[in-house]
Amino acid sequence: MEDENFEDENFDQHIDPLEKALKDGASPEEIRQICCDRVIPDEHRAEIWKICLNVKNKPDCLSDWKEELNMEQQLIVREDCMREIAKLQLDDHEKEAQMLCDMEAILTYYCHARQTTYEKENGWPEILLPFAALGLSRADLYNCFYAFISKLIPKQCHRSSRPYQVFRLLLQYHDPELCLFLDTEKISPEMYMRPWFRSLFESMFQLKVTQTFWDIYFIQNDPFLLFFAALVLLLNIKDVIMNMKGNSREKICEQIKNLPEHVKAADVADFISLAKYYEARTPISLKWKYFTPLYGSSENEDQFDDLFNLLCLPISVKEIIEAQESPSENIVAYFVVDCRPAEQYNIGHLPTAFHLDANLMLQEPTEFAAAVQALLSTKKHFIENYSQSAGEHMCFIGSGRELEDQYLHMVIAYFLQRNMKNVSVVHGGYAALGNLQSDTLDPQLAELISTLVLKYSSKDEQSSTADERESSESDSASKGGGLVSRLSSSIKQRSTKFFSTSTSDSNRHLKPDTSGKPYRAQKPVFSIGDDDHEEESGGSQKEVVNIFTWKKRSDVVYYCSCKQIIDDGSTINGHLILTASLLFVLHDILNRQNLVTIEGRHELKSIVKITAKKNNPNIITFKFGFADGNDVKVISIQRFWIDKADKATKVITDCIVKLISEEESNQTETHDTQTEVFKL
Repeated sequence: MEDENFEDENFDQHIDPLEKALKDGASPEEIRQICCDRVIPDEHRAEIWKICLNVKNKPDCLSDWKEELNMEQQLIVREDCMREIAKLQLDDHEKEAQMLCDMEAILTYYCHARQTTYEKENGWPEILLPFAALGLSRADLYNCFYAFISKLIPKQCHRSSRPYQVFRLLLQYHDPELCLFLDTEKISPEMYMRPWFRSLFESMFQLKVTQTFWDIYFIQNDPFLLFFAALVLLLNIKDVIMNMKGNSREKICEQIKNLPEHVKAADVADFISLAKYYEARTPISLKWKYFTPLYGSSENEDQFDDLFNLLCLPISVKEIIEAQESPSENIVAYFVVDCRPAEQYNIGHLPTAFHLDANLMLQEPTEFAAAVQALLSTKKHFIENYSQSAGEHMCFIGSGRELEDQYLHMVIAYFLQRNMKNVSVVHGGYAALGNLQSDTLDPQLAELISTLVLKYSSKDEQSSTADERESSESDSASKGGGLVSRLSSSIKQRSTKFFSTSTSDSNRHLKPDTSGKPYRAQKPVFSIGDDDHEEESGGSQKEVVNIFTWKKRSDVVYYCSCKQIIDDGSTINGHLILTASLLFVLHDILNRQNLVTIEGRHELKSIVKITAKKNNPNIITFKFGFADGNDVKVISIQRFWIDKADKATKVITDCIVKLISEEESNQTETHDTQTEVFKL
């Protein structure tokens, strides 16, 4: 039902400034400041719409046209225009005839000028009607229509499915559950949204609602507001849609398609506010990536090549870097999840990236599930403590190489299937870092990124052919402001040497000790290698992990902070983490909040003695070794200062006793079983 008496009660105070601004030749910016998203007075609507569309005082394009209404589709054009004009229910037949003449002439001229064919249900008569209802001259009517088609309507939205696939990515980002339901029912967005997009809701709204909506829309001058308005409509009746499970696809589509009919003029301000709310909480990469393909003048189809292959919303690495450099200035706060293998993550990663090895999903499902739970617990912890290092928006990043990222999409699908909102992926992964400009970056961040760029451009890391590498390096060098081109040769040489000596061995901190017999008849234990020797021989780097993630692991029995005492008497801040069979020693990384290195993984069975100093019971000594006949050989001694050390040593001792008892019990059961078999 049309809101005939709707008007903004608070607008009176704005009329005088508005009239003055119009008289002085107001710009869209001045109109925006004066109106503040409010409804435009009827008497000023025509003038303001022309200003916002930048067509005021534009020349008359139809002045030299002979008005030849001779298109093959002329009858269809006339019928479509008559159907639209009938909505106005005019009593003045002369005005109605003039409106029909103007609309038909404009659509015919547009087809001639653009050398295009008129198609039924393309939305053009629907777009013309609100302008014609204002009584504009034919010249202004055409200029407004042309500007509207060129700037505010997604290209080919009446026939192409591409704009609706972009919308699907947006819906999935904010409500994966609703998106999955519609996908399951095989309902694609174009099945219910074409009438919305092709006419900017005019075909669904009453005229007064359309005018009110277009008032704000023109002033905002943001064509993507259309996508977020459509998103608000769907989210507003999510429960209704979800409860229609079991209904036919046609019935569900009809229910959704008719949603705009329930919007009243008085609802428009809140409607737009909600749309802007979701727009502010959506990565800006959506506009960066799809503005030109959807609204630009280019007809390049290649810009949509990957659209239908995307699993989730792609984010530019530039946006991630900017969000990390200025977290307080962004509503969209990211929780970056690095899904590369551990050895690549340890070589270098974005400062606030958390690690989740995608390969674990198939290789170690149980460990992967535990890592996911720890990751989500860490995310929750950071958000609850208002940390600037992480936010609600989970963004996954891989290497950017198809072969290495083969499990990345499986991990993303894992989270989407569990209805995780705000999931995205960095487009191009770490390999895309080379496209960044270093001029505005923090120097430390720029150097880190430079190192990562070198890794993904080094010859021994590339999977492409030599010719492709040379071409890539040439392209990078041609970009004068690029990070690679700004590096000094000394940094390049050091970084290349560093990467070439790193190893992919996931157990690079551990090496088997075979010098003696197993302790208590067990398999040989692992011990820490000589760090100095490894560094001199170009050995592997220590694994870097997030302490919050590790503390939350499901297999952790006990955790405490500590200080490891080095041979020269100095101390290093660190942590001890105990599982049912392992003792982990971790060291804090200087100036890297929450990041630690794994200094040692000790099997509990390798702990042969635990002692405490009499004069300082908080200093604990662990001796690691194995049994050699009746003797015990000690191969490593490590000392720690631990607050409340008595509790820590009791928990560790209890775990050792429990572990040995269980193994001895298993051996007894095995022996008894063998005896019974012998008797039989």
